[in-house]
Amino acid sequence: MTYLEFNWWSGCARAYESGFSIFLRFCELNHLSIRRAQEVLAFNPHRPFSSPDTEIDRLAALLGESSSRLRTAFYPDLSLSSCGSYSLNPGGRDERVIRFCPECARLGYHSMFHEVAWLVMCPFHGVPLQVAQPPRYYGTILEHYIRTLQYVMKIHCAGWPLVQRGPADDGLGSVPASILDWASRSTKSSAEFSDKDILLLNSRGLSDSSFNLHKLGQIYVIEPVPEEIKMYVKSVDVNWRIEYRRFDRGGGYFYPDVEGRRAISVLFDFYMKTQPLSHNPPPYVEYLNSLIEALRTKQIACRCDCFDVVETTGEVLWRKVIGVHGQSYRRRCPYEMTLDELEARWGRWTEVWAKRLADQEFGRLIVLSQSARDFGFVRLASDDATCSDEYFQHLHSPFDNYTWTLEPSELDLLNAAAKWQIEAEFDSMTVWLDSLNSDREPLEYAHPAGFVRIQSDGDELVLMRWVRDVDAS
Repeated sequence: MTYLEFNWWSGCARAYESGFSIFLRFCELNHLSIRRAQEVLAFNPHRPFSSPDTEIDRLAALLGESSSRLRTAFYPDLSLSSCGSYSLNPGGRDERVIRFCPECARLGYHSMFHEVAWLVMCPFHGVPLQVAQPPRYYGTILEHYIRTLQYVMKIHCAGWPLVQRGPADDGLGSVPASILDWASRSTKSSAEFSDKDILLLNSRGLSDSSFNLHKLGQIYVIEPVPEEIKMYVKSVDVNWRIEYRRFDRGGGYFYPDVEGRRAISVLFDFYMKTQPLSHNPPPYVEYLNSLIEALRTKQIACRCDCFDVVETTGEVLWRKVIGVHGQSYRRRCPYEMTLDELEARWGRWTEVWAKRLADQEFGRLIVLSQSARDFGFVRLASDDATCSDEYFQHLHSPFDNYTWTLEPSELDLLNAAAKWQIEAEFDSMTVWLDSLNSDREPLEYAHPAGFVRIQSDGDELVLMRWVRDVDAS
């Protein structure tokens, strides 16, 4: 018989115990530092496995545990981080906390369920999860988590680190089993739904954790939460619904593959930069102008007392002015900045961009027009030039150099997509501007990301958008 060279035994790891808890108890039972335990186990519980099956089998053999028992500590689907463009993103430094159940902690037990940011109640005891902040600052992320969990266990568990059996050792109850099943189905359904997308009209910032609550609410629509576990999952501040418009595929472009996504990205980029300045603009431009005029009317009655603070990153924060002389600090009215933002993104960008930036954009449009030509979306007058002077004259007039070769249905799709995205941005801007005129601190403005999408569905192109419905509270 061979004996392990450290204090651990088969069955010491409890079913569905978190990797952090297993690692911490290994440290405690063997009087090892965090760094030394990392060296012995070759395991970092705050990082996902690169080869889960292989690494779990290796760790199980090292600890003398069964692979099936140890595998219950790691369920990647629970994080909802493989849902395509709906994937939840890990939080930043502010999220480096330990969530725990006080009833489980009395047993010296911390579950991988407790680590899930979208769960608010313990699936074993049905009590709200609590959040523990670290008692002080620690130098590494892993130490941050481990010391916080250690702090929790020393407060709640009288026999720590000698612990009792876990609540799932005799079998997984119906609630946690239903949570695992829903997370697995949600990951699959959301990824498949995301795979239909060939264009997200704005994906800027979508990978930031601040969008997690939006995406979680959308996942709830894609894969509804079973009634049995609704009380255990995080509620969202809005209800979401989906609206669709269907269009003929036209020329046969835009399939959900790399080339199709690249093609429609080039097309929409070229479309939104040229159409507001064309001689015959599409209907969405008139709609945009009406929204801009409405903002200008509201600006007249603006009584906001905020000023802008530009961070070193270029981000603009708005803060309330203190005292009657605060207006002297403000460089621009927030309405002016909002109007410029709408014009720069969707309207007559040549009028609001600095000359150097506008010149650079003209150069980019020349290249973009040639890419649009290569995909067969436009014909370029410069290609028919009979001499170099005529060629460059056409080339340097990007708003007059092209003729669309698209089907009417494809142009209708582009117009409708632009209108929907402008509407989403205008609604978000209105909410933000209203917050500037309220008594509370201004909201942080973020462009609506992933609200409007173009999808491929058989012989049709589908314009889809997420609509914030009514207050869910």
